[in-house]
Amino acid sequence: MERSIELLEKELAENPEDIKRLTEIAAVYEFELEDYAQAKHYYEKVLALNPDHAIAREALEVLNDLALPPNLSEDL
Repeated sequence: MERSIELLEKELAENPEDIKRLTEIAAVYEFELEDYAQAKHYYEKVLALNPDHAIAREALEVLNDLALPPNLSEDL
């Protein structure tokens, strides 16, 4: 897995605004490595380049929901 990240990041170094590579790296971090902080970082880069990118927007919504503490008011 580390090897695929290394290859994708090497390709990204040649074109840092490659949305496809940014999205691929984010997905590897999210789904394969479960490194949600890194996944968010790359999805945010995608949205900085293309604010309408649906995959990145939806992924960030899911990742942000994972980081939210449970709503304690529901237990009251």
